[in-house]
Amino acid sequence: WYQRRVREAVVSTQSTGDNNINPATAPVQNNCNSDNHTVSLGFESLSHYTEVETDTLRLYGAAALDGLDKNNTVSNVAAISHIYFKFIPYDSIVPHFPKLRVRFPALQGLTFSFSSISSLKQLNSLTSVRRLDFITLSPEGNPVTNFSLWKFYLLYRLSHFNLRKINEVEVSMTDTVLAEQLFSDLGNVTLQHFDLSRILGLLPDVRRKQILGHCDTLEQKKNVSAKQTEDRRKLIIAAEQKNRPIGTESVNVAALVYNSTSRPKSAKASDKVSLATSQILDEIVASAISRQNKLTALEKVWNSVLRDTVRSATNDFACVSSTVDKALSQIQDT
Repeated sequence: WYQRRVREAVVSTQSTGDNNINPATAPVQNNCNSDNHTVSLGFESLSHYTEVETDTLRLYGAAALDGLDKNNTVSNVAAISHIYFKFIPYDSIVPHFPKLRVRFPALQGLTFSFSSISSLKQLNSLTSVRRLDFITLSPEGNPVTNFSLWKFYLLYRLSHFNLRKINEVEVSMTDTVLAEQLFSDLGNVTLQHFDLSRILGLLPDVRRKQILGHCDTLEQKKNVSAKQTEDRRKLIIAAEQKNRPIGTESVNVAALVYNSTSRPKSAKASDKVSLATSQILDEIVASAISRQNKLTALEKVWNSVLRDTVRSATNDFACVSSTVDKALSQIQDT
């Protein structure tokens, strides 16, 4: 389906006067002196190609991802601050995330169009990029955007990124606080199912050594030995949350991961885990939505409820004797 779109793009490009571009040849450089920028088009076939314009790298078709590992595919990589993926399945992009920060040190944002992002858990993998200022998920070809809370989940999962924009809309402090309120329970519940070794595995080496040393010191002061007990597990979580450096990922959030590697569909254990995880997420999201709806409804009627309560109390104090008589009669009737 995307091959037809790419062919249309090729025809459109050729019709603008650049007749030297041949989809079957190696990348061609086209210098546009009037705009003082360079456009590099690399067509390996009619199903995918790579385009570089000023600070934006555009990749069309899954095979274009191979160009991320080739030095001669993208010129001036140091200037690339934005990567645009189109017609590329998201799970095919995920393995390349850890390389992006090394390959493109000035990278600030990613855009996904027709990438088949269909679940919130897929967004967990974006943490591998390590730092971003903005993310755009086009509604076209990304079903997850139909879920009204996807932006808040993205803010919660990438809270250590301090995102500035999502879908070209500025992120406010209110958005960040609401995201924490909506999904903090999800991280806590997930972490409860992790044993001590898995929790320690979520921490970078330096922080892990610091936290373990801190816990050992506390245990020596209290003259206790709880290295393999639930107490030590809670102690490590508390120490991590208290001593976490600003701008780093909390262990509660780090527990939310996504493995894009496909597993055999016949594995019953894997199916059960996936089903249980999906059910837990659905329940937590449904609870969060219900709580938010109740708070919204309360805010609408709160002023009138408060006004009626104050008016009733004022009337009672204005006629104390009649109020007392009425109360006594009610007591006698019961």
